[in-house]
Amino acid sequence: MSAAKGLPVERMALVTKRDLKVAALVLGICCSAHALAESLPLVSGNDYAPYADEKLPHGGMATEIVQKAFEAAGLKSHIDWLPWARNLAAVQSGRYAATYPYRKTAERKRDFYFSEPVFESEERIFARRGSKLNGADLSSVLKKRICLPPGWSAPDPIATLLAKEKIQVERPNDISTCIRMIAVGRADFFVTDGIQGRATLAQIRQQDVVQMPGVVARSAYHLLTARNNEHAVRWLNAFNQGLAQLKKSGAYRRIVLEHGGE
Repeated sequence: MSAAKGLPVERMALVTKRDLKVAALVLGICCSAHALAESLPLVSGNDYAPYADEKLPHGGMATEIVQKAFEAAGLKSHIDWLPWARNLAAVQSGRYAATYPYRKTAERKRDFYFSEPVFESEERIFARRGSKLNGADLSSVLKKRICLPPGWSAPDPIATLLAKEKIQVERPNDISTCIRMIAVGRADFFVTDGIQGRATLAQIRQQDVVQMPGVVARSAYHLLTARNNEHAVRWLNAFNQGLAQLKKSGAYRRIVLEHGGE
């Protein structure tokens, strides 16, 4: 018999094992809750006015929407800024909880979950003043050179032409460099959300590159979480709930208008 309260040694061993299992379960739950309660590390990229750029007020329209949506869901967040080409891999590695804003592609859908749209847009062609390109007539871009920085994706109609090698591609580091290349004839056009394209042209004061007529496609841009992260679905659900609250309250519309959206 044990001297401790007269319990048999065998019974004490059972109690100890049971208590250890309970303690481990409680610790696991607490750690998981703690991980979710901490400020979520998010990542985005620069040179994407008016949606994302650390130099813009609140980091841009998309950044403010994303952070306010998480806040409405009871989650704090903070933003790091990396080159666009590194963001998806950084989220997949577990370094960040999510990234934004991204268009859906078949390749991305294999590795990431997509939120409800952070914003929707009309994709437009931007080219040198006097060019005869038209977003509604893509035969006008055949054999031309599109400028597509690393980390950027083309809308589906343009992606199809790229896959068939009907157009060539130039890949400088950022969209501002694309615009300068187009202005001097080293590339022919780029495609982006109309608001983003016009904002970037104004930001770098480039008047030789302008928006062409016609809409290439209509796209939605999303927050992405990695499929290999155990918290990804929970984070995404929280974001979607917060985003719905922003829209219902009218805060979403106010943010869009404050950043020059439509």
